[in-house]
Amino acid sequence: MPRANPSTPEGALVQGLAGGRRLLLLAGGPGTGKTTTVARLLELLNPAQGSLEVILAAPTGRAAARMSESLNFSDKTAGRTIHSLLGLYPGRPPRHDADRPLAADLCIVDEASMVDLPLMNALLAALPESAALLLVGDPDQLPSVEAGAVLGDLLYGAAEAAGERAAGERAAGRAAAEEGGAPPADASPRDEAIPRGGVVPKVEASPRGEAALSVEATPRRKAPLAGAVVKLTKVYRSDTVILEAASAVRKGEFETLKDILAEAEGAVRLHSPGSPDAMARIIAHEAREVFESAAEPFTEADDISKLFDGFSSRAVLSPLRQGPWGVPAMNERISWLLGGTASPFPGMPVMITRNDPTRNLWNGDRGVLVLFDGRLRAAFPEAEGVRSFPLAALPGWEPAWVQTIHKSQGSEFDSVTILLPEGADRLLSREILYTAFTRARHSVNLYAELETVEAALERRVVRHSRIREWAAGK
Repeated sequence: MPRANPSTPEGALVQGLAGGRRLLLLAGGPGTGKTTTVARLLELLNPAQGSLEVILAAPTGRAAARMSESLNFSDKTAGRTIHSLLGLYPGRPPRHDADRPLAADLCIVDEASMVDLPLMNALLAALPESAALLLVGDPDQLPSVEAGAVLGDLLYGAAEAAGERAAGERAAGRAAAEEGGAPPADASPRDEAIPRGGVVPKVEASPRGEAALSVEATPRRKAPLAGAVVKLTKVYRSDTVILEAASAVRKGEFETLKDILAEAEGAVRLHSPGSPDAMARIIAHEAREVFESAAEPFTEADDISKLFDGFSSRAVLSPLRQGPWGVPAMNERISWLLGGTASPFPGMPVMITRNDPTRNLWNGDRGVLVLFDGRLRAAFPEAEGVRSFPLAALPGWEPAWVQTIHKSQGSEFDSVTILLPEGADRLLSREILYTAFTRARHSVNLYAELETVEAALERRVVRHSRIREWAAGK
């Protein structure tokens, strides 16, 4: 195992691996450097030399592809969906399980908050006993659609164990001071500054490598994840006001959020949702300039990459798919306003709804319809230019003037518009609203009544399992 500075997040992870830990957690919100930390970890481990077998995986095809792109990794270790990795297909036995384990020394799972309990169980069963698992994600985002909130339960259980230990140490220190004695040895400043077995590191890290490390001492017998958690808290993207609003949402602090929303010229603004037709006109007006530039005819040789900058810089998010405010109905209204039809037309943004590994198209990929040499094609950005396909070749797609908050997970935009119409509160929670807010870098326009926002903050997604109790040492 390579030598690494334990005061950096990647160094803390290397130390955990060197200490024989089979489960490690890297947690943080958007822009805290999770991808940078994983990239530096891989540089330290240097799996390309062949001495270490590393697997990259994610719960969705888009997340797996984005993981590979961000890390610029080789085809051998390119990110794959967990289903593809294990060969989990309906009606067939898995390719890898406890009897046919994966060939891996380390498996890194990105967007781990989206992994449900059965899928995580299948992955754990397929890992050899000697392998380590690193889960990467934001525990405050939406949990998996299916049963379980694995990442959140693990992290909050570990935090609970650390908090109980810290409270016990403070009480012991006070008792010793009252009796004229010394505080316990394991509460000494020296011990609290050294990340090692028996501590939970919390790291603030920047993409440039600076880090501030603090630890919470926890006895190993009562905390299975002691020394296994690296938490990134310093954010290097997004407007400060957006971060404050997202923090208020995460904590359920409605009055704080209301004060932020009251600032008329702030980066986070509140608007009345009005009617679906009125909202469609607002969205169409804001999208018109980009739409008109994309509606021009192109040749295959033209550089249309600038089109994607306009479409990818903003997003309109909704928690609904059904009813007049649902994503399909809103997309149809906007299509009629801009294109005069609900049928495909040049300039229409689209989103892939089904994976197609043969074409490297993944559920959640965003593109735009353009006229290439007189033919309507769907164009998608890639690292070195543009790929385009006839509409008939797409695995499944839908217009993307508006998209669901669920589909936005893992993406970021300069500007985000959030639609929370009356009646949406029954589907809302802190996690949904937090996920929507944290997609934005510079501005958020929230179309909602305050009563709807308050109702969302009062509701949390609660999943019941023994994972949190186990992580808390109970």
